[in-house]
Amino acid sequence: MELTRLLNTQAAIFHCSIPKGAEIILSSEHSDYKWMNLSEISEVQRIRALDALKFQGEVVSRAI
Repeated sequence: MELTRLLNTQAAIFHCSIPKGAEIILSSEHSDYKWMNLSEISEVQRIRALDALKFQGEVVSRAI
């Protein structure tokens, strides 16, 4: 069985602006964060990220 079928993970995509050099502080509900380029993520996550970047007040996702 492929490793991707064994894992049940979730990724959150946030569109935000932060000052350069700002410290990222995670709540107790989170264990990690990572900045990624669109070329580094799966096609489904790339679609979700692009949809988030185009957000105009209505939630739309073309990803399955």
